[in-house]
Amino acid sequence: MDRLMEAFSIIAVFSAVHERVLEAIRALETRLPNRKVLLDWLTVGGLNWVPAVILAVATRANLLALLSGGTEAFFAHYLHPWPAEFSTNLVQDVSGCLLMGLTTTLGSRFWHDLVKALVDLRTGLKALPEVARRGAAPDVSRAFSVAAGELERHDTPAVMAVSEALRKAAENLQRRV
Repeated sequence: MDRLMEAFSIIAVFSAVHERVLEAIRALETRLPNRKVLLDWLTVGGLNWVPAVILAVATRANLLALLSGGTEAFFAHYLHPWPAEFSTNLVQDVSGCLLMGLTTTLGSRFWHDLVKALVDLRTGLKALPEVARRGAAPDVSRAFSVAAGELERHDTPAVMAVSEALRKAAENLQRRV
């Protein structure tokens, strides 16, 4: 879970950088008033993913490396020049950068809320008594309910879905007892 939280944290930071890039593009509107439609499409319209993908490719922010090899694999290539020769790793690197760009468009707020929810969940799970860890259904059910209640403080669709899944798991455990 720690590796996943590290990955989501890096995505949240990268999303925040992407949002600053969009703000810089929006600032060009005063200098390029005849390009307002294009700037709107690149920042708030249907092409808002393009700057995110360009940023990911330019910095070699590879989501596949981050998820498969962790932060060490990610930072081994991040902000390093692209290799001159073509290889199958190059295709994987470009694919990972495309995925990073696309996930970035969800926004830093989404990723920050998801990381916060995972931290709260991890904290709740660590607080489980030893009896619940060995599989005592009532204690596990109660712990799931408490964790779900903690997550409900974060009002985002992804976090609410996790919270609902925990509530259903708690109800299923209660029925079995």
